[in-house]
Amino acid sequence: MNAITKTTPVAVLVALGLALSIWAAEPPTPELRKGSAEEPVRISGVYPHLGVNGGDECGIGVLAPFAGKLWFNWYGSGGGGELYSVDEQLKLTAHLRGVPGLGDRMIHPESDQLFIAGCVVNKQGVARKLTGTQFRCTAAARHLTDPANKIYIYGMEGHLAEVDVHTGQGTVLFRVQEKGVTGAHGKGGYTGQGRLVVANNGGRGGGLAEWDGQKWTLLEQKQFTDVTSPGGIRGAAGADDPLWTVGWDARSVILKVCDQGKWHDYRLPKASYTHDADHGWYTEWPRIRETTPGKYMLDHHGMFYDFPANFRPGRTAGLRPLATHLRMVSDWCLWKDKLVMAHDDASKLASEGLCQQSQSNLWFGDPAEVATAFGKPAGWGGPWIQDKVIAGQPSDPMLLAGFEKRMVHLANHSAAEVTFTLELDIAGDGQWTNFRELKVPAKGYVPYIFPADCRGEWVRLRTDKDCTATAYFHFSNSGWPGTPALFRSLASGAEPRCEGLVIDRRSSDRLDFFTPAGHYEMNPRMEMTPGAATRPDVLTPIPVKRGELVFPEADAPVAGGREVRAAITERSLANLNGTFYEVPHKGGLRRTRPVATHAKAISDYACWRGLLVLAGTRSDAKPDGHCFPSADGKTSLWFGKIDDLWQMGKPRGAGGPWRKSAVTAGQPSAPFLMTGYDRKTLELSHDAKSEVTFTVEVDFLAAGNFWGTYATLKVPAGQTLRHEFPDGYSAHWVRLRADANCNATAWFTYE
Repeated sequence: MNAITKTTPVAVLVALGLALSIWAAEPPTPELRKGSAEEPVRISGVYPHLGVNGGDECGIGVLAPFAGKLWFNWYGSGGGGELYSVDEQLKLTAHLRGVPGLGDRMIHPESDQLFIAGCVVNKQGVARKLTGTQFRCTAAARHLTDPANKIYIYGMEGHLAEVDVHTGQGTVLFRVQEKGVTGAHGKGGYTGQGRLVVANNGGRGGGLAEWDGQKWTLLEQKQFTDVTSPGGIRGAAGADDPLWTVGWDARSVILKVCDQGKWHDYRLPKASYTHDADHGWYTEWPRIRETTPGKYMLDHHGMFYDFPANFRPGRTAGLRPLATHLRMVSDWCLWKDKLVMAHDDASKLASEGLCQQSQSNLWFGDPAEVATAFGKPAGWGGPWIQDKVIAGQPSDPMLLAGFEKRMVHLANHSAAEVTFTLELDIAGDGQWTNFRELKVPAKGYVPYIFPADCRGEWVRLRTDKDCTATAYFHFSNSGWPGTPALFRSLASGAEPRCEGLVIDRRSSDRLDFFTPAGHYEMNPRMEMTPGAATRPDVLTPIPVKRGELVFPEADAPVAGGREVRAAITERSLANLNGTFYEVPHKGGLRRTRPVATHAKAISDYACWRGLLVLAGTRSDAKPDGHCFPSADGKTSLWFGKIDDLWQMGKPRGAGGPWRKSAVTAGQPSAPFLMTGYDRKTLELSHDAKSEVTFTVEVDFLAAGNFWGTYATLKVPAGQTLRHEFPDGYSAHWVRLRADANCNATAWFTYE
């Protein structure tokens, strides 16, 4: 049984009075509009007029407040972009075109200049391009021997140049690949503790390396993205400052800290599989940045963390998950008391023609909003996946604190029983205490749910014998109950609605909306007027390819509605039976996660100028700061940020792989989605004349190559067995086997 079926005026908003109706829904930010004559339109923290577009990709690489303005760039997939600034009146100014920088930024204290995107900006706000650095610049760092007069610029293809800060002249010293540093997708770079550290997140496994000015040392051949310290954009303040770098492997996110010249490893969960790829393109700019003076935030694999300002061995307490997110966040900074985030939003890359104009934008909010304006923290990962483990040797520490529900899946792939010992660092001081021993039989699987009152900052594991083992954690917090007012203009069920399909126009800043009544176009001032364009064939909805995978059902389908679409760069959204899912470009639905379940009749969705666009508003919907009607009053669209979706309501639904289905003894059912759901129950029944034993198996890695036996459940003839999964139990997929031929029903309910 396949449980998924196909899902069935504002005139001019430049007038101050109508613009204030938007601010009624969202409080104004007077410090960002001081001196402005009229209010720019703001929707969920996004100002449409600040959107930038161009190229096959249009990611905003870096942000920097300097000379009274906010500076940023956009970059293309092959290099080249533009340097912009935003002033206090939110006026966008383009300064330089064809700039080579992607992610480099540094304020050089001695010369009082900003180096950004292969350019330099003086204290009067005059920008010029650097010379001799015509490569894709990704990091700027202080010089090892002459920091007052020179800086380093690191490039995506491994170029390392030193630049004279007075003349802007750069000289390429070498490419780091010539020195044995792996990879071909350079990212972060930073100087501290007498070394230059560079990160690479793609090609032959990526790499992290350091240079003392004479010798290069390859520290680790895994993907790494950022290197920084508490000194941030101005460089390390002292020789004792720790160095922080973040990266990942197949197991989890990696946090490495250099303290007193020695590197230490920690691990964090992944909230999303959309970032995983050997070439590194899907994980562009995860970083550690200051959010308010003295406070830092870490972002990696779709999760924001509150990051302690002096994080180092012995002082690791306080690292806490804040929220999960869908957007590819490229950078953030504090500007005029507002937290500003940059993104890599809609991209023509891997969009199958549904994005015709790459574009990105900024988000403005209060630092405290990070914990409320995005999704609740949830993720998975661990130190071992079918790894050879040495008896008594501890794993890397895994973050435990900050999650309400915590569990670990243990698998012993060896031929003898193994005892796993869980150890806790309770205070983050590096002191470890034995917490629990778990015996896992040969070729066996054991799940363990941590008690709600278990205290500890970090957890690690040991085994009592050499073995091949997997230790993989699943973490979650309660989801949002929903914010109905945010989506009140969207139609539910059989309500009369404004249906249609949306697409951004090629080489333009317009959004096209094709309805049964005709064509409309929306401009960045949020004015929608009738047009005369012809709907492109590429816009026709195509059903998502599900393979054997089965998903919960939540609400009635919308006929002709969009099922899957690239929403942000190289990531997709799927809208299946009333639930939105995040879908990786690689791995597809196998590595999906549910975002929110809704009762809305959404016919299409897209990302445009940093905004999520939803088609399917009520016919009688009024302007409310998210609903924008056409000038003729015949139709309308909903706009917000893509992470508003978390507030539609937590994922829920019901379904299963069998419903009075013919079952062959020993044959597994199709996998049924389990991850991302809260309270879970299973009902089993059959038509056999005698008792049937059902084996429940789980895939907790989302890869489909290892299934652990969760339980065996005996169901008497003529009866229905109801099984409730323990609170906090989580896996990615679940399937069943029966020990006898029969017609069976396996029905899951997620609440």
